[in-house]
Amino acid sequence: MKKILLAVTILSVIGCSVVTVLSEKPEVEVVGVSLKNMSFSGGTIEVECNIKNPNKNSIKLDSIGYKMSINENPIATGSMNDGVKLDGLEEKTVSIPIEFSYKDVANGISSILKKQKLNYDLSGSAKVGMFTIPFSKKGELESKKR
Repeated sequence: MKKILLAVTILSVIGCSVVTVLSEKPEVEVVGVSLKNMSFSGGTIEVECNIKNPNKNSIKLDSIGYKMSINENPIATGSMNDGVKLDGLEEKTVSIPIEFSYKDVANGISSILKKQKLNYDLSGSAKVGMFTIPFSKKGELESKKR
């Protein structure tokens, strides 16, 4: 009987500690989207996401999946699987390079080459342990390199 009581107590403590590790849902916010570079075949868009750990314990961002469109033309779908560790109450900015080719944006090539207004639509989710945190942002691309 003592062994059963001890086992139940240990499992209860372990179960409670797992729940308290992530008592609050981490936050993901897209803070910047910019055209980083362009070549004859395509370019790179840099997306900056601010990730905030509101918990006292450290967490690991397992992955970030995304979909991106420019001028309503899908250009990229992918994921970043570089595990990012955040200590308790820490906030980090993670840069995600999204490469695209002009063939992927056939209808928007002329506006990209002419460097006219480039509207983007970005959506995705970040996976942190048992949490999936959605994010989305729409706006106009800023060029870091012209």
